Amino acid sequence: MDPSKLVHVGWKRVAWPELRIQRLESSRERRLPSSVEKLRTDIRNHAYTLLKKHNLFYRDENGDENEVLLEMLQHPLEPDTAQPTIIMLARWSPANAVAFRNVAQEMVDWLADWATNVSQRINVEITAPENVQTIYYGAVGDRALSNAWDSTREAVDNLLESLPSTKGSLTCLALQKYGVNPEINANPPTVYMSMDHRSNEATWNYVATRVKELLNKQGWNHVQVHIEHNLNMFCTFPLLPITDDKAARMENGYRNSKRITGDYRNTVQIGDDIGAARYTTREEDERSRDPGAGTLGCFVQIKTTNHQEWRTMILTNYHVVRPAFDGFKLKTVGSESVAAAPDNDSDLCLGHVYKVGAVTGATTGDCHDEQENVKLVDDVHLGQDERSKTTELIIKPGGPGKFCSHGDSGSVVFDSDGGIVGLFFRGHKHNGSFDDGYGYATPIELVFQDIKDFSEQGVTDIRIAKA
Repeated sequence: MDPSKLVHVGWKRVAWPELRIQRLESSRERRLPSSVEKLRTDIRNHAYTLLKKHNLFYRDENGDENEVLLEMLQHPLEPDTAQPTIIMLARWSPANAVAFRNVAQEMVDWLADWATNVSQRINVEITAPENVQTIYYGAVGDRALSNAWDSTREAVDNLLESLPSTKGSLTCLALQKYGVNPEINANPPTVYMSMDHRSNEATWNYVATRVKELLNKQGWNHVQVHIEHNLNMFCTFPLLPITDDKAARMENGYRNSKRITGDYRNTVQIGDDIGAARYTTREEDERSRDPGAGTLGCFVQIKTTNHQEWRTMILTNYHVVRPAFDGFKLKTVGSESVAAAPDNDSDLCLGHVYKVGAVTGATTGDCHDEQENVKLVDDVHLGQDERSKTTELIIKPGGPGKFCSHGDSGSVVFDSDGGIVGLFFRGHKHNGSFDDGYGYATPIELVFQDIKDFSEQGVTDIRIAKA
């Protein structure tokens, strides 16, 4: 067979001519070429023929059946990447993996004969519904699973670190109810794993098999496994360059709580914006870029070996203020500016919790019983893997709306008694999820211990500042 016509097997999907990044979106700016649109009926009919041939066609009790879509699909916010794509939805299981591959391959072969006069190549993909439909997730709500999760999480983490395709690529490891059913509790308990883009999706079926074997050995046969590419949410506020569109600039400022009312204050307060007071440089073109901003979490007081008196300082996240450090640089990846390698010589309680962020203001959240392993991909240049991978508290919104958003990094999370629970630093949004995601908070005792450890015992004591 012509190698250029061979399909590619991914996680619960098979595609041609490549496994494009998940999740793609329907383009609003690019329409299907007329030569492709004319084939819509023939393509749908042949797709259903193949689904029935390989026993992948289904019709449920409500009369719903497989969807076959023909759309211009693009990377989010990148209309120039839009390509005509056939999407066939089918229920995936290890038992029908071969059928998935056969359907995709036979559709590619059919197009080679029937679509010779189209003006643009037509991509092909057969995928499970959960890869494209809205995802609903929540706390697992099973005390036995929650109690065993700490040890299971470390076992799964160790397994992933032992496999070449996932070693060093994990960005989130969680235990949640996860699926496409809007009734969250009707979805199965699932070990959710997200990877950075160095992890090859073509290897994930083997990875999932190994993880499922581990779960089954400890009696978790009913627990499912899901893998996706996801880099967590970056929650510093991006200060965009001023444009000539004044109306759009003002609307964006109002939406992100950047309007200042009344007089300027002489002192900063908890929840205020904070960021580096200088621009950063993008290494390939030496252009200056805005450093971003986050939230002033709270005031702390420390004693050091050189200063035995209490000194008041602010507590926020490293990635909020890192542009202030010599050697911090940016590089271009696609249309985004991301952290580049620095110069070589450069220097829990559960229940309702609250925070005051620079963008979302005062919000309420709820802690999950289970914690998650999290890795900051943009901090790999620290060179200490144990510092870039942490175990974090999970905080879901306590009601409608968001708990956190871009610009809230560095705000403190506190309980109903005013006690500091942790330091908010980032969030996570499952691909295609029904909501705006959830937040991560580092337990405050770990924050204090890290400050002392990182100072190499220069800081001898630390406490929350008193009013």
